[in-house]
Amino acid sequence: MKATGGYFEMEKIAGSSGRHYHGTPYRFDCGRSALEVILKKARPSKIHLPFYTCDALLQPLQKLGIPYSYYAVDEKLECTGMAGLKKGEYIIYINYFGVKDAYCKQLVKLYGNRLILDNTMAYFFRHASPHWGFNSCRKFFGLPDGSYLQAPVPMPKTLLASSANPGLDLNFLYLRSEGYVQQGYASFLKNEEAFGQSVFAMSNYSQDALARLSHTSAKEKRIKNFSFWQKQLSHLNTLQLPVNKDAAMFYPYLPAKPIPHKLFWGNNIFLPRLWADCLHRPENFDWEKKLASELLPLPVDHRYGQADLEKILKLIFRGK
Repeated sequence: MKATGGYFEMEKIAGSSGRHYHGTPYRFDCGRSALEVILKKARPSKIHLPFYTCDALLQPLQKLGIPYSYYAVDEKLECTGMAGLKKGEYIIYINYFGVKDAYCKQLVKLYGNRLILDNTMAYFFRHASPHWGFNSCRKFFGLPDGSYLQAPVPMPKTLLASSANPGLDLNFLYLRSEGYVQQGYASFLKNEEAFGQSVFAMSNYSQDALARLSHTSAKEKRIKNFSFWQKQLSHLNTLQLPVNKDAAMFYPYLPAKPIPHKLFWGNNIFLPRLWADCLHRPENFDWEKKLASELLPLPVDHRYGQADLEKILKLIFRGK
């Protein structure tokens, strides 16, 4: 049975522009590296960040000894309970699933340069106003690494990296391309473990691939697949989602009655749990822990067509 979802295979969407989608010259191996560089430049006295996030986002803060506190998000995945920022404080907001573009632009107006946008789930987000932000290329394409850092001010050369991450393991891309999904997973995990210890530049492999990709084709496919889910499930989704006009990472579906992830995994459909890290933290954020436990991130990426999505839809209706 064909495996659906999960990590990517070697990228196949070819273009010929020779240009990068993001014009920034600041290119790193991963979002954690980009965030660490932002923090070193901004030097915040404290960071406010959403409780609904993975532990990886905490690593640069802990590494640099920057105090932080959590805030809650509501049914629209927007900030709630956030007071004004004190002197020297910054706020991180996640462009959840790549569906909060309009809200992110509102936050840029509200917080200015004291906002850091985590666009690891929103690769295609671009905004004309100068702002802090970073994304993740490998979460959208079959690449081993890559993150673009958006900065409102020039970055000093002393904070930039010149060498690529020597710990990258590209074998998972090849194995999945050849259909060895289970065998490639160990290589995928090995590659994931290579990130976050030090700041590295984006690899030449990923830079060359990103310059050749047809971003237009990838965006169009994602938008089309997202629209499929919106049409089929919006009336059943307990999340209040905007009509998405850009290319998302997933369609986030939160059914009224939980559907076990194992139902999908048992049918070779690898829907991730985002983010189980929340469940092990002692703080009382019940809504966020519900999201981490019950939300189903449905695939919209360019690997899949309507027949693939309909297979997943049947399982959703079976699990209702």
